[in-house]
Amino acid sequence: MPISDLLNIRPTNPSGQLAQLYNAFRAVGVEPSQVRQDVGTPGGFARLAGSYTIDPIVDFGETINRLVSGEATPYDLANLSANLAGTGATSGVVSGLRGAGSKNVVSMFVAPTKKEIADAEGMIKKGATRDEVHKKLLMHKKPDGLWRKEISDTPFLLSEIESDFLPVSTYPEEAFTHPEFKKRYPEIWDETLVNLTINPRSNVRGSYRPGTPGDDVYFGLDPEISIVAPDYQKGEKVALHELQHAVQEKEGFAKGGDPKRIGIELQRLRKEMDFHTSVSALVREAIQSTGGNLDKAAKELADIGIDITQEHIDQAIRVGEKEAIRLGEESQQRLKMLIGSGDGDAYSLYRNLLGEREARDTAERRNLSLYERSKKPPDFGEDAIIR
Repeated sequence: MPISDLLNIRPTNPSGQLAQLYNAFRAVGVEPSQVRQDVGTPGGFARLAGSYTIDPIVDFGETINRLVSGEATPYDLANLSANLAGTGATSGVVSGLRGAGSKNVVSMFVAPTKKEIADAEGMIKKGATRDEVHKKLLMHKKPDGLWRKEISDTPFLLSEIESDFLPVSTYPEEAFTHPEFKKRYPEIWDETLVNLTINPRSNVRGSYRPGTPGDDVYFGLDPEISIVAPDYQKGEKVALHELQHAVQEKEGFAKGGDPKRIGIELQRLRKEMDFHTSVSALVREAIQSTGGNLDKAAKELADIGIDITQEHIDQAIRVGEKEAIRLGEESQQRLKMLIGSGDGDAYSLYRNLLGEREARDTAERRNLSLYERSKKPPDFGEDAIIR
């Protein structure tokens, strides 16, 4: 692992920092004396870290040209339909050109068909950029390697259920109006429990819990969406966010997470890395400086601030030299995969999960018209954490 990457990982103590950096230098053949000079103290390590109108007119003209030539895409047809429907062709064209046409008030990212994927990949092979693919097909590929497509123009509503501000448990058929989602995902629609609380005193929050199958001993649990909001408008945003998580579970897309669980996992991985990198440093020192004597190597490392305990020595003896070094490198990689390019605190990691970014994007794009949607690319997920 490059040292620049290692500097983004935070061990839980200075000794762990030193062991981690020590391994990085020794892995590339730096002599012990130079390692001591470069690593020095925890302070030494820290120093190392040291045109809103013209574009629619142009696009609309291009759409008409493609229709005349027989090269229209699904986007072209939907764009014309949205802009010309309802109030007559003239007012439809004018309002559409200004981005004020029929609103596509839902923006779920779903799995495209095989043909749609073939069309997108065909464009890529011919040199199209991802922005061009999105504009023409409303499709994009996320870093998890899977294609997404934005659902077409379909209204979404959160039903106003009388509850006297108390929680209501129901199913999507009663809680939502979303014909396109119901058609695409009937199993999610029929099987997902919806817990809805609309109360002016409530803070906005939501969650999605996948279902669990039953067996001879335990009953299974239905998937569950929880929506809490002070009003229905904010509740709709939460509902779309959580429905996107349900789609991720169904389609195998990268998933979201829970800040508390991320924090627990982060703490566990850092502790694990501290241990294995210290064992690795012990083994490297024994191989290169003390003729294999682990006790002497432990004392040498203590001189530069790397704390070695009997548990580290026992682990080195138990697994052997190669395995100790491998475990040290592997533990760093696991932590690096979780942290990505983020700051390393649990909440930042949670927000950078690909599934969370996608679900937030779903909610934020819910009021874009089809034209606006084609002009504004979604969050493509660069540098996101994939789980």
